[in-house]
Amino acid sequence: MEMISSPSTNTSVEGGDAQAVVVESKKPMPDKVTIINLITQCVTYLRRSETILTHAQGAFAIMETMHPADFIEFRDYLVPASGFQSVAFRSMEQLLGVPYKTRALVNGMDVFSYLHLEEQKQLADEGKLPSLHAVITRLLCRVKVPETFVQVYLDANRVVLEQQQYDIARAPRNDPKAKSLIENGVERMQQMLSDPVPWSDGLVLESDDEAQEYKKAVLAALFVISYRHENIFAPLATLLDALIATEEGLLLWRGRHLHMAERMIGRRSGTGGTSSGVGYLDVTRRYRIFHALWLVRKLFIRASALPAMQTYGIDEGHLFE
Repeated sequence: MEMISSPSTNTSVEGGDAQAVVVESKKPMPDKVTIINLITQCVTYLRRSETILTHAQGAFAIMETMHPADFIEFRDYLVPASGFQSVAFRSMEQLLGVPYKTRALVNGMDVFSYLHLEEQKQLADEGKLPSLHAVITRLLCRVKVPETFVQVYLDANRVVLEQQQYDIARAPRNDPKAKSLIENGVERMQQMLSDPVPWSDGLVLESDDEAQEYKKAVLAALFVISYRHENIFAPLATLLDALIATEEGLLLWRGRHLHMAERMIGRRSGTGGTSSGVGYLDVTRRYRIFHALWLVRKLFIRASALPAMQTYGIDEGHLFE
């Protein structure tokens, strides 16, 4: 099938819109009330999406009431149709921000090439718009993170590690194993906060500017979620959690699809022409969108170990730069 220009191939960040993040970050932010209203609306839609994805998994259980041998009786009549030809699903992935350059090929060909030309054009047009991932990155990059936050966090992390070993595990102060665990934990946290890119599985960035944007997003998300109970951060923290919940719903749906397919047809070729069949599904279930938010889960320490937010001198009326 003939193929037009693929969506997002001429932009530079995962989700296809690093340039949009850089350009948009220079524009003035809306007022505080407008931002909170938009966040509240977004959270409502995300929670609805999470529920839909959860219920969609149930459809696979209906499929599994059929014996695989009975399914094979009519499976051939599905050729050449396949789920990966769904333009609606590709649109959803793209609007969320599934990185185009990390997509799996199908028989060595771009997955979009299996769509009709008008569908390819639709996706190409949508690919020019900022994805949800790009919008969230822009928002996080505008959060005012105190210059002292990283050092404060590292100090608190050391205290937590020492408490784990000496107060909870009751290791002697001169125990070499306890000291090693503490120092390794301190060094690992320093590395992750200094350069989070290598710690994010599947993340593909192509420039130092993208790496700096990613680092800013990680630190902002960590700061916001660490102080999520403060009124100034509560709406944004709720949004970040809703994003993770939605992506988790998509990951669970992909995994459920994978295992249902393997149960029904094994690892044979797909009806749409995928030579790997289930192998292709196995690759797609590793797609990640909100890498920064997933990494923050690894960076968490007890919020009770951090100082009060007031120590940073933040003006509650100016959360964003």
